[in-house]
Amino acid sequence: MGECNYYGKAKFKNNADAIEGLERIKEFFEEGVRAHEWWQDHRNVKYRSTFWQEFEKKFPIVADYLKTQTNVWDTDHNNSLAGLLSFTTESIERKDGCRIVQFYGEVWHCADWDAIIEYLKYKFAAIDVGWISEEDIRPFDCINV
Repeated sequence: MGECNYYGKAKFKNNADAIEGLERIKEFFEEGVRAHEWWQDHRNVKYRSTFWQEFEKKFPIVADYLKTQTNVWDTDHNNSLAGLLSFTTESIERKDGCRIVQFYGEVWHCADWDAIIEYLKYKFAAIDVGWISEEDIRPFDCINV
């Protein structure tokens, strides 16, 4: 399974919101990493209702996030979560006095962070959020000579 680095930024209205946003994003991403590991170990659970009940108890924030996605919650738990649980905790940071929270790390190379980004706006009051995968950029094009 291929992996690559993903990078994201979340901008907040003010410094206080960014401080709170940092903690909430950390909590969300940490729970997301645990949810991904649990999902991988429980993909073959026979009854989907059993899977989703257990999932919601263990991962309430991620369950809330997944419920914002069309045709995911309470569906085929074996495959429907592919790409939606590509969280990272390698680096989630904010510089003092800055309204921007940055996060990056290695995740599945086919992950699509659009859903995560939308959830950061919807639930964590980020006013602008974006992401990019290292597969989307050519580093040498960023060097001016």
